[in-house]
Amino acid sequence: AGQAGKHTPRGYFTPQLFSSKHHTSKFNSRFGPIPMHWAVFFNGDYAFHSRITSEHKLGEPSSAGCVNLEYQSGEILFHMVGNSGYGLVPKVNRRTGELTGEKHHSYKTLFILRD
Repeated sequence: AGQAGKHTPRGYFTPQLFSSKHHTSKFNSRFGPIPMHWAVFFNGDYAFHSRITSEHKLGEPSSAGCVNLEYQSGEILFHMVGNSGYGLVPKVNRRTGELTGEKHHSYKTLFILRD
């Protein structure tokens, strides 16, 4: 969940990029780039990723819109999505979830983010 003014996008998304030890260069803490381990990016700069500090704050608005996960859950999701396979899959309208009739190459995983 995002901080005030920062929102997690809603809709239907397929994974775009994986990074097991990602560090964001977009946001820094007083200690430098923020770690985003086990990141699965799904909409540009937005990702599901492990939170390695302040796990007690999970579920509270604390990010710039990413979905923060407990460390092991992030690792499990990372491998589940990676093992889902990659290939030609039906394309889905990001707003409605309806099939567009087109196909594209992607991981065989669909993230549905709703309120």
